[in-house]
Amino acid sequence: VYDMDLERQAQAMNCNSPPTGPFMVVSVLSKKWQTEINAAPYAGLFGPQQTRIGCAKLYLDCSVGACLIGPHSSISESDFKKGEPGSNCPNGKVSSGLCRGGSGNFRGVRKARQIGREW
Repeated sequence: VYDMDLERQAQAMNCNSPPTGPFMVVSVLSKKWQTEINAAPYAGLFGPQQTRIGCAKLYLDCSVGACLIGPHSSISESDFKKGEPGSNCPNGKVSSGLCRGGSGNFRGVRKARQIGREW
């Protein structure tokens, strides 16, 4: 779910003191790094318990943008459920057989895409 509060916290970031709280910070250092963030080493940032994201374009010497991902500040192996896809769906399944997400704000998905295009 796109979280406007996390977006506001990301907008308030500066080079000297990153925000702290119940979230993980992903700072985009350059355009090149934006493509690298989708690589396997960063996949853990988007663990199954992370349900909120807020992003902001920044005009700083140290970063061109940042996303705060929460509500957890770390990911552990116990966060991941093992089994066949769609085998443990507390909110039911969608037509593809995968789990339906929790009640969410789909306007947030559009907002996240908009920010991605701006970067």
